[in-house]
Amino acid sequence: MVNEQIYSLLDIVTIFFHKNFIFHSCQNGSYFLFNEKYGQIGDSNYIIKNKYIVVGGEAVLDFTYDRFEEKGTLIVRLPERLTFNLHFFIQMNILIKKCLNYDDVNRIIIRCPKFINYVDMTKAYIINTLTYINEQSGKKIFINDDFRKRVKNEVAAKKGKSFNKETDIEKLIKNQGLEYYVFKGKEEITRPVNHISALLAKSMPSFNQEDLKDFINTTIGEIFSNSCNHSNQDNVYFASFVQKESDNIFLYVSIIDYGRTIASNVRAFLNKKDISSSECIGWAIKPANTTRAGSGGYGLPTLINYLKATKGELYIFSGDAGYVLLESGSEMTEEIKQGSFPGTSVAFKVRLNKNNFIIKYYADDKKVDSISLNDI
Repeated sequence: MVNEQIYSLLDIVTIFFHKNFIFHSCQNGSYFLFNEKYGQIGDSNYIIKNKYIVVGGEAVLDFTYDRFEEKGTLIVRLPERLTFNLHFFIQMNILIKKCLNYDDVNRIIIRCPKFINYVDMTKAYIINTLTYINEQSGKKIFINDDFRKRVKNEVAAKKGKSFNKETDIEKLIKNQGLEYYVFKGKEEITRPVNHISALLAKSMPSFNQEDLKDFINTTIGEIFSNSCNHSNQDNVYFASFVQKESDNIFLYVSIIDYGRTIASNVRAFLNKKDISSSECIGWAIKPANTTRAGSGGYGLPTLINYLKATKGELYIFSGDAGYVLLESGSEMTEEIKQGSFPGTSVAFKVRLNKNNFIIKYYADDKKVDSISLNDI
C-alpha cells in the first residue's frame, strides 16, 4: 500500500464558519495514514481503479465506509461524481449520522479520487458539513491530498456582512468564487435576499416583474427568518452559485441552520408528541401553516409554489425526514431512516435561461403560475 498524505481539517482551515470564524493554520501539519503511527490499515474490499470507487468489480457513486473499531477510525470514500440531487443529500445525511453516532470513532478520514466531477454547491455543502461534525463531536477529521486540492482549497468561507454579489449573470459565471457565508442574526440577511430575488426576477419573463420580485424577496427573507427564529440559533449558513452546464444556466441556493428541527417546532406548537417527522414537515409546507406569528403566510409553502411554477428542484431536510420537489413536478415527503440532519437544510436549483414559459404573480392569493409561451 502506497503511503498517502493526510491533512487535518483543523490544520488547513484558516477562516471558517463557527464560533469566532477563526481556526488555527499550520503549514507543517501533515499526517500519513498508512504509516507506523496508525498501523497498516487495510483497504477492505474497496480499491481505486480507473477513477472510480470499485466494489465487487462494479463502479458505484455512493459514499463508502470502513470502520476500524480497534483504531477508533472511520474511513469515508467519496465517489468520482457528485450532483445536486436527492441521492447527494441522502448521502450527506448518512455521513452526518455515521460520524456523530459512532462513539468509538475519534478519527475520521475523508478521501476522494484524483479525478472528480463535483457540482460547486456539493463542494461547499460538504465543507460546511464536515466543519459542523468536527465542532459538534470534537473528532479529528483528516483529508487526503486530492480532497484538499480539489475540494477544500476551492471553498472560501466568509462572514455574512461581506456579502456583495452582483446580479449580472454573465459576470457571475466568469468571476464568482466558490464561497460560503455565515450570517449572524436577521440584521445581515438583506443583501443575500435582495441578490436572489433580483436574479430570479430579472431572469424569468413575467407579466409583473416588480411584484414578482417583491414576492420572491418576501419568500426568501422568510426562509432566512425561520432559520434564525425557529432554530434558536444565531448563525445561518448561506451559499449561492450561478453555474453554466452545457447551454443551460442554473442558480443553486443553500440555506442551513444547525438548531431545532421542523419536527420539534411543529410538535411543540401543535402539542402532539406522537406526530411523525414527515407529518410535521407535511404540516409545515401547507399554505397558512406556521409556528410563528407575523410570517404572513410566506416561507416554505410559497417557495414550493414558485419552484413548481418555474420547474425548479427543492430539497428540504430536517431531523430524520425530508421533502423533495423534482423538476418534473413530482414531490414527496418521507422519513429518512438511514440518515438525519441536525437542524434544517433548504436547498434549491432553478434554471435561469431557455425557459419556455412566462410567470404571472397573483397578489391576492400570494401565488405564482407559469403560462407556456406556446399558449400566448
